[in-house]
Amino acid sequence: AAGDLDAAEQALREAGERIALPPGNEARIEGEFAERRQSLQRLFGLGGLSLLLMAMVIHLRYRDVRLTLIVMSVVPLSAVGGLLALLITATPLTVASAVGFVTLSGIAARNALLKISHCLNLSIESGRAPDRALLLRAASERLVPVLMTASIAAAALAPLLVSADAPGKEILHPVAVVVFGGLLSATLLDSFLTPWLLERYALAAIERLRLQNQHKSVVPLADTGVDSRF
Repeated sequence: AAGDLDAAEQALREAGERIALPPGNEARIEGEFAERRQSLQRLFGLGGLSLLLMAMVIHLRYRDVRLTLIVMSVVPLSAVGGLLALLITATPLTVASAVGFVTLSGIAARNALLKISHCLNLSIESGRAPDRALLLRAASERLVPVLMTASIAAAALAPLLVSADAPGKEILHPVAVVVFGGLLSATLLDSFLTPWLLERYALAAIERLRLQNQHKSVVPLADTGVDSRF
């Protein structure tokens, strides 16, 4: 198990520190330990790259740094739940659990994007500037789809959360623990934090997007071929 490997690695390191090696010699831990460490480093590097690309795509969509930061702020919320789930279940951080963190970042960002997009659509349809009431309405109307996605995912992951030592669950169990815990924290905290951040820092940005969409939807009469005298 991964926990046994961690304990063995720690014991070997402590033993190596007590041994005085001749000059020019060194002790290194190779094999599965080194491969697992390298795999984690590569995965976290690719995860950081994916977050950077995600932020770039969001910024290209909204052209606003504040909205981009608000969407990306939900990623740590999901990570907090995943880390707590690992601590509660005494599950070590492995390559499989790292994959769970990467998966969570996309789910959490999607939930925040749903709220922002719906708030913008409501503002455009009503023809008025976004305010607290509009933000709360957008958050409440998007709550059902978000909860549905989280509940279905949690129900699908539930069988993988028990009997971690059962054959075939060695890889899937850490992923399920991270995703389950992250979904809980991201769904609960995002429901309150994202509307608050939008009201405090991004109302002007949403209003700018609304005006831009209004301007694009207005077509001059001369361009339609209709005689403006009628």
